[in-house]
Amino acid sequence: MSPSRRTLLASLGAAALGSTLPRRARAATPSQRRFLFLTCFGGWDPTRVIVPAFGDEAVDLEPDAEPLTVGASRFVDHPDRPGTRSTLDRWGHRLALVHGFIVPSVAHMACLQLLRTGATSGRPDWPAILGSASTGGEPLPHLVISGPSYPDALSPFVARTGSGGQLEALIDGSIVGRTGRTPPVVPGSVRDLEDALVAARRLGAAQRAASPGHRALLDGHLSAEARVQALQAAGAGLRWSSSGSFQDDAMLAVELLAAGICRCASVAHPGLWDSHSDNDVYQSLLWEETMIALGAVLDAMHGTEGPAGGSLLDETVVVLLSEMGRTPLLNSTEGKDHWPYTSALLVGAGVAEGASAGAYDPGLLGARVDPASGLPDEDGEVLTTLDLGATLLTLGDVDPAEWAPTGAPLQSLLA
Repeated sequence: MSPSRRTLLASLGAAALGSTLPRRARAATPSQRRFLFLTCFGGWDPTRVIVPAFGDEAVDLEPDAEPLTVGASRFVDHPDRPGTRSTLDRWGHRLALVHGFIVPSVAHMACLQLLRTGATSGRPDWPAILGSASTGGEPLPHLVISGPSYPDALSPFVARTGSGGQLEALIDGSIVGRTGRTPPVVPGSVRDLEDALVAARRLGAAQRAASPGHRALLDGHLSAEARVQALQAAGAGLRWSSSGSFQDDAMLAVELLAAGICRCASVAHPGLWDSHSDNDVYQSLLWEETMIALGAVLDAMHGTEGPAGGSLLDETVVVLLSEMGRTPLLNSTEGKDHWPYTSALLVGAGVAEGASAGAYDPGLLGARVDPASGLPDEDGEVLTTLDLGATLLTLGDVDPAEWAPTGAPLQSLLA
């Protein structure tokens, strides 16, 4: 990354909205689009910010909550969340919402895998699929900064930064020192000859491989070597770790997406959203932190040049979601329990501004909708995680038929 880009990223904030970058300059084609997945684990209560269930007597809302309309979208405003209000004032007109889709479980880990893959086993997750389909030559197609990952057979396309800087240590070679042993000093000329010999033998083995599986394995190894060389060339100008806060993890993802290191990046909120007691207190604090971070990320992406030459926000789909929702009514300890219907937020490249798909029936049950229009339809179907996945794959120029065969892209969300 150039010094000018590092300087720009270091000073990003609300002032980035005044950037001289053209807001719609050279929008990326679908195959060039990047993705940032932000996951809130534990089950959020969407009625605190993105589901204005006012007038529904079967839903317990917060005292002092008020409806908020920004552009074509409706949200929830509350005096305890000024940072959320600030983010919605700046970006609410661009946010698209998916409401009332079902995650058919009430177990956290099962729901998490269903959310990311559409199944409880045997399928790679959406970012791994999108990363594997990239044509941009990114050395780390899907980079996991924090949180879950389900690569399945697509593991060669997925990497983690590591909480202890393991990826950076692998790239610069310093990880050898962590063994406690002093590595032998080998002259560079000898290393070059050794590398060339090993590469030639691997290439020959790949060409002679009798089985397709063996050949694919060797080809993958050669491809990985090329990606390592690209990472080593770029590594000096990049940071690979953060403070561990949600916002800093997300801002690290912004930097690496902008540098063209990855097509997809995944970040998880470090807090646990499982508010079986004191729901209003915990959900309010977590939503405020999350929405402040989202606002900072969108400000940063708007003011940062992406690999395709326009605003990074216009080259990237940002996805904010949680593996489940929470019951409409408070329990005896003022908490809310697990609920299989939830919502998601999308914004960025190819996402229709202020769009929505799906709805809730009274009591926060997912309504039947027409996937094409996104509007309630008695003859329609309740939206599923496969519908959400099909939409994301379509945004990334991936045919969903193979990976989400029973899902339907939500056309109302597509610009």
